Amino acid sequence: MIATANKAHMPSGAVIEFWDAAAVEARLVDCADTIKRVRMRGLWPAMYGSSWPDIIQEFWDAFGWHDVDVQPSPPTAAAITRMDETMVWFLYIKQPRDRRIAWAKAFGLSDSKIARIVGRSRWTIRRRYKGALEAIIQVLNDGSVTRQK
Repeated sequence: MIATANKAHMPSGAVIEFWDAAAVEARLVDCADTIKRVRMRGLWPAMYGSSWPDIIQEFWDAFGWHDVDVQPSPPTAAAITRMDETMVWFLYIKQPRDRRIAWAKAFGLSDSKIARIVGRSRWTIRRRYKGALEAIIQVLNDGSVTRQK
C-alpha cells in the first residue's frame, strides 16, 4: 500500500514520522543485513557432487568435535520490502563516491578501511557520510516521496 504521509516502519516495530540520522542509518544497516541473508542459488556452476554421504576419516569428525558452520536465517518478506524501499534512497545522494561510502558504512566497514579503499582521509569519509545521510534525510522529510507502508 502506498502511503503519502511521512511514516515508515522500522525493523524494531517502531513507526517513524520524522527521519533523523540514527533512523536512516539503522535502515541502511538493515538493508545491508537483508542483502547478506538473501540466499541466491545458481550463481556458481555446479561442481562434482555425489549423493553418497561423506566418509568419516577420523573419530573426532563423527561426534561433532569441529566447528559448526551456521547459516543466517533467510530474510522475511517485510525485511525485503524495507530493503527495496531503502535501495532507492541511494539515488538521493548526488555523488557516486558518497554512495559507495554510505554503502560501505552500511555493511560495517570502518572509516579507516573505507579511507584506504577510496583514497581519502578518515575525516573526509566521516564528513561525506554525514552529508550523504543529510541528503537522504532532506528528501525523506520533504514529504514529496511516496513510500510503501
